[in-house]
Amino acid sequence: MEPGSPWPSSQVFLNVGGKKYTTTIDTLTQREPDSMLAAMFSGRYTVSTDDKTVFLMLYYALCLQGMIFIDRDGKHFRHILNWLRDGIIPMLQDSDYQELIREAEYYQLLVSDDGLSILSALTLEASMKFCILTLQGLIENINANLCNRKDKDAPVVELTELTRKEVIQIIQSEKVRFRGVNLSGLDLSKLDLSYVDFSYACIQKTNFSRANLNKAKFGDAEAGGSIFEDANLRECELIGADLHQAKLDRANLQSANLQDACLTQCSLCDADLRSAHLQSAKLSGANLQGANLEGANLKGAKLNSANLQDANLQRAYLREVDLRDSVSFLFPVSFHSTYRNVTDGLKFCNLRELRWEALIFLELSDDRATEDLLRGIRVIVREETTNRPEASRRPAKMEPGTPRPPSQVFLNVGGKKYATTIDTLTQREPDSMLATIFSGQHTVFTDDKTGMIFIDRDGKHFRHILNWLRDGIIPMLQDSDYQELIREAEYYQLLVSDDGLSGLVENINASMCNRKDEDTPVVELTELTRKEVIQIIQSEKVRFRGVNLSGLDLSKLDLSYVDFSYACIQKTNFSRANLNKAKFGDAEAGGSIFEDANLRE
Repeated sequence: MEPGSPWPSSQVFLNVGGKKYTTTIDTLTQREPDSMLAAMFSGRYTVSTDDKTVFLMLYYALCLQGMIFIDRDGKHFRHILNWLRDGIIPMLQDSDYQELIREAEYYQLLVSDDGLSILSALTLEASMKFCILTLQGLIENINANLCNRKDKDAPVVELTELTRKEVIQIIQSEKVRFRGVNLSGLDLSKLDLSYVDFSYACIQKTNFSRANLNKAKFGDAEAGGSIFEDANLRECELIGADLHQAKLDRANLQSANLQDACLTQCSLCDADLRSAHLQSAKLSGANLQGANLEGANLKGAKLNSANLQDANLQRAYLREVDLRDSVSFLFPVSFHSTYRNVTDGLKFCNLRELRWEALIFLELSDDRATEDLLRGIRVIVREETTNRPEASRRPAKMEPGTPRPPSQVFLNVGGKKYATTIDTLTQREPDSMLATIFSGQHTVFTDDKTGMIFIDRDGKHFRHILNWLRDGIIPMLQDSDYQELIREAEYYQLLVSDDGLSGLVENINASMCNRKDEDTPVVELTELTRKEVIQIIQSEKVRFRGVNLSGLDLSKLDLSYVDFSYACIQKTNFSRANLNKAKFGDAEAGGSIFEDANLRE
């Protein structure tokens, strides 16, 4: 094959140690352009009889026979393909990781397209050094995963300096200062921690779910792996805080200051980040699906490899934002703004590596978007004055205006073959990518020889996809398999079923949450005694938010204005107590006694 000559077909059939796979040229060449696979299928090189390139002759020759044979272990090759498709590291045992590393080294998956421009400017010796140091290739990503796993499994050397009970007692004071205190691993969920100073504190893997942290300070705090789900973090100060891998799903971060904060690989699904300050924040690999970033300041933020599906970026300031390798635009993201703000926000963004499988809809107040602003990017600019555009579909290789395909469909999903029907693919989730492709509105290209429709995805879990579409059944899988299935379901956009209820993705997440709830032992120990409660209520402001007071005798006490929100007060005796203007929002008070109590207002 001469340099620059095109490959005969975009579809490629591989036989890896006896296991058969099907993929495309783009998958094999784009993510890691310097790999052996990219070199084989790019068409850039002449086949030589030199010892170093003789293997290319064998591959090209076998390709002409219809299938390329690679004499390697095929067990983990699907993970190789998934990395090249999505940049995803699988969840495996350490022994399997070592096998996968060996295969990745053979295929020279060392540097992804992020590092291509750097390598081109280096000498061979420096390039090899760069390959060893970079974290962009599959090998180094696996090694990073292994290191992270060891860090998680390693015992925490520093001892937590306070218990939950001691924290509850301390927060009754008017001014609470936990600056520099080690509270790692504590369960501080549901507590009222508003205005508390956690600056420089070590709060790694601490549970703050549903806690009230309004205007709390977390400057330079170490909060990696902590849980802030459903927490109130409104107007919090988190400047320079390390929140690596923290969970902030559905958290209220409105007007919070996250400047220079490390939020890499954080989960911020459906978080409220309106008017938040995120200048120079590190959000690489963060999950911001459904997050509300309206009016947020993202100047200089790093959002490479972030997920911004369904995120609201209206009036957000995006100047100098790094969006490389972002998978954010599988669904439309709205930039509702004036022309000047869009120009300022996007003109200096690094958008070269974005995956434009879907269209971006830019809602502008005028139509002056220029080619300079959108240089080289496939974008459709629409003027929207009434309704937002419907969710865009991942484009497939189709042609409009053809009749509906036959009811029986034969699919080749990454080399695995499946048979199903049009009704199965279109009825349960009518807004999915599969329903769109097979609705009859588009032509679906089939292989002339086999009559099969090729989909370049991992076929391992596609049977679960079909079973969901047939019966609405969630399979029983390991968490690692669930993560792989979620990734595939998100690709096919299985989000909402025909009855308007949640789709496959949300049902899997619900199953995983239920599993965690079932596995978590129920702890019903009362956290304070009656005597300690009596001492605490002498303070001007009493906070029992989220505290477990189940079974206590608090009869006849003056508990007026006390906040019992989210508290567990089951079978607690409040008879004849003064609870005037007390708060019991979302409290668990089953079986409690309030006879003759004053619950006015």
